[in-house]
This record gives sequence, C-alpha cells and structure tokens, in this order.
Amino acid sequence: MKRVKVCPNCGLYNDKNNDMCSECGASLDDIIISVENFMTRDPEFAKKKQALKEAVEKSEAEEVKDTRPTASSDMIECPVCGTLNPASEEICSECGSILHAKAEETPAPAPAPEVKKEEPVKEPEPIKVEKPGINVIEMSCPYGKESLLLTEEVKSFGRENFFSPILKDYLKISRHHFDYFKKGYQVFIVDYSSNGTFINGNRLIKGVQSEVHNGDNLRLADLDFSITLC
Repeated sequence: MKRVKVCPNCGLYNDKNNDMCSECGASLDDIIISVENFMTRDPEFAKKKQALKEAVEKSEAEEVKDTRPTASSDMIECPVCGTLNPASEEICSECGSILHAKAEETPAPAPAPEVKKEEPVKEPEPIKVEKPGINVIEMSCPYGKESLLLTEEVKSFGRENFFSPILKDYLKISRHHFDYFKKGYQVFIVDYSSNGTFINGNRLIKGVQSEVHNGDNLRLADLDFSITLC
C-alpha cells in the first residue's frame, strides 16, 4: 500500500509529496490516506462529490429566496432603517435603534378638548342724539356771511356755494373745497381743496375729517372766516 493525497476538488490520487493536484492544480494541504492503487480515481468519489455539489446548490437556491418577514401584528418596523423585527424586541437587529412602535407600550393620544367658539358680542348701536340748537355753521368774513345747514348727511361746499358775488369769483377757493357734516354733538369738515383748509392756523390733512368747534377760525386758502355753531 502506498500513501497518497486525494485531491478534494477532482478526486485524483496524487503522490504524497505533491503540494498541488497534478490534474486540476488544487491545493493539497496535508491530505494523506492509504490506498492500493496509485494515480487512479476513486470510482465513488466523483459520484459523492456530484451529489454533494447538487445538495449544496439546492440549499443555496432555497436561501436565495426572500425570507424577509412580512409586516404583521407580530412584527415591528424600525422607524430608522425599516427592518422588520419581532414584536417582543426593543432594539432593531439591523441598526440598533430603539423600537418605539410597540402598540402595548405607546398610549393612544388623548383627544383634544373641544373648544366652544364664543359668539361675538354685538355692541349696542349708539343712540343718535342731536344737540338742540346746533344745526347750522355760520361762516363770517369781511365780504359776507354764509350759513350751512348741518345734518348727518355729508354735504360739499366750494366757491360756487357762496351767496356773495365777490366770493363766487375768488379762484383760490376750490369748487369742491371741503365736505361738512355732524355726528351727534360734533361737527366735522373734510378738506378736498388745492390751496388748503386751516383750523386755527393748522392745515388739515386732505381727506381726513377734522372737528370744528364754536369760535374756531376757519381759513379757506388765504381767506379767514369766524365759525359760529348755532
């Protein structure tokens, strides 16, 4: 009997001093057995090797199939990497993140309290009270006197509203110089002129209502009028 090395790859019997298989070049690391015939093939080795190869290939083919567990009530999906983990686990097996999705450990959020919308409080309408006797604006100047009837309706005044012929032709006063009206106990005028309207020397802002008082000085352009509310 001779001591030989059987190639684990092709099954060829090699001399015991060979480090590599003389047929396929596979490494022969300390593979030594006793056989009767030198340099012959083990007739059963190829069959055994083929059967082993087929079994390994079949096993690998089955492992290739997607065995990833599907989502169910027994599994928890990692919120970080998406890996499915058993419901009993507290840490993801893939990334180590804490699993917060356990239904039994996460209390349901309390329903938000219902907020009743408060209906807006309607403010009572102010009672309109007209001050007795103050229903006229009297405008006096050296060229004449004008009387303007006061109501809560807005009215316009300009040079064409003067009774005096001199003031009708006074071009520095605009055709629509100001509006006037009363609101309760108060009297207001609104300037719309080109050359300005002044109360006691203060020029009014165009389009903004300003209150007029008894005894005020009203200037239209450069013409002064004394005001009497009666």
